[in-house]
Amino acid sequence: MTNKKLNIVEVVWFDAQSSLEPMSIKDMKQRLKPQLTKSIGYLAKETEDYIVLVFMDFGNGIYKHWQVIPVGMIKSKKILRE
Repeated sequence: MTNKKLNIVEVVWFDAQSSLEPMSIKDMKQRLKPQLTKSIGYLAKETEDYIVLVFMDFGNGIYKHWQVIPVGMIKSKKILRE
């Protein structure tokens, strides 16, 4: 990641879910589904397979938190600030 100015984007995507909670197959079929999620952050990288969002910009090209989202999980992406 470089010191260049990054776009701020809003990404709506389906997050995978997991749990250690005991549950019957019947309950799983009725209750479980991917979670619709919204992330807002700096767009650090975009490929045909995934995007990388970064957060908490320290102003020197260092970011404390990052998130990789596979393109197949993305429902929409909107630039909030260029």
